This record gives sequence, structure tokens and C-alpha cells, in this order.
Amino acid sequence: MICTVFDVKMSYGQFDGISPDIPDVTFDSSMGYYIGFRLLVEDGSSWICRDATLGAALWEIYSSKDLEIQEGCRAMTEMVIKYCDNTFPAEKGQYGSDAIAFDAGGVLTDGDSGLDIYYPGDTVYIAGSLRNDGYYDVEISSDSSITLLPEFSLVGADEGAVYLMASSFPAGLRRIAAQMVAFDVWSRTSNGLTSESIGSYSYSKDTVSIEGLGYPKDVTAGILLYKRPKIR
Repeated sequence: MICTVFDVKMSYGQFDGISPDIPDVTFDSSMGYYIGFRLLVEDGSSWICRDATLGAALWEIYSSKDLEIQEGCRAMTEMVIKYCDNTFPAEKGQYGSDAIAFDAGGVLTDGDSGLDIYYPGDTVYIAGSLRNDGYYDVEISSDSSITLLPEFSLVGADEGAVYLMASSFPAGLRRIAAQMVAFDVWSRTSNGLTSESIGSYSYSKDTVSIEGLGYPKDVTAGILLYKRPKIR
């Protein structure tokens, strides 16, 4: 995907510290933790300290927004690719085979065993299938199969050559995408208000239109650097 749950939460802030590991009983007052401390773990999970007693710390996972963020990252991947009119092709990420099969659960198998060029987290575009063309995210990979999200529209009916093309997103674009997802999850309002005037009071929100959606320009600043120019 273009960004991860961790990227989005980093963009939004609202945490007191970061850890590469999930907290356990040793994440206590001796390490500077206290009741109410909000910890962001590199796997994207969020934790709150409920007890910082030495050697007996108690942490509670907080995941109320995680599914919404994951769905936002998935949708943002395709939206940014389309907006930028650029698939951001990855080096050594192109592959074609007439031995590919689409199975239930989003499992794509290849009798020629050449899928080890794809890795968990990759975004892959599929072309040449009967009903399954489009963008997918790699969850699990091996030499002969990859598991993708979302699941396929049609399974067990493909034939002929199918092509896979991986995308590699620049770090700057990943940061912008994370900010956009964070805005959608925590800051977007449903009224769509961009300006209003009541008596002597006036309000205007500076936005940029991406796929018909308004984002504040400070959220999308720099995205035009990645947009493919149109040649007329």
C-alpha cells in the first residue's frame, strides 16, 4: 500500500512515544512510562498504559480506528495513482505468465514459480485477466504464490497470459498519502463546507481537489511534484 497504519498514526501524532516492540510487564515506571502513556508500536498498534508498577505494568491495546485506517490506506493507493496518472513502476517488478491461476481468498498461484520478486506491502497491478484486472496489495508472498487484498472477483476461470506490475512509491508521496488518510479519519467533516458568510463574519477553507474530494493544501502540499504532466 502507499502508506501503512503506522505511517498514518505518525502523521496524526497524538502519542507519547514509539517502540519497536509490543509493551509487556517490563514497560514500567523505571523506563519512564506512566498511567495514561500512549505508545505507538512499529507494527501500527496503539497501546495505553493502565498500570506502571515496577515489573508488573499493564497495557491495553487501543484499536478503534485501525480498520478505518487500513481501509483508507487501501483506497488512497488507487486514488493517488489515478490522480498522479502514474503507476510508479518498481524496478524488477514486472512479470508475465500463462500459468497463473486466481484462487479463493485472494491467492494467486503460478506454476512457473516466479513470484518471489513480490513482497508483503507491495502494490501490484494485474492486467490480462478475465475479471480481476486492477490494483492489489500483497499480504503474503512465496516463490509460487502470493496472497492479495482485496479478494478476486472471479476465481478458477482464467486462461492465457496474465501480467503483474509492482509499484514503488516515493517516500515523499507516502508521507502525503498518510496525511490525507489521517485527515479523512480524524479531521474531515461531513458537511462539505468550504466557505460561508454570516453578517460581518466570513470563512474560507483553502482546498485542493483530488478525485472530487477537498483536502486542505497543507495536507497535500507537494503532491503536484508526483503528478504526470499532460502533453497536449
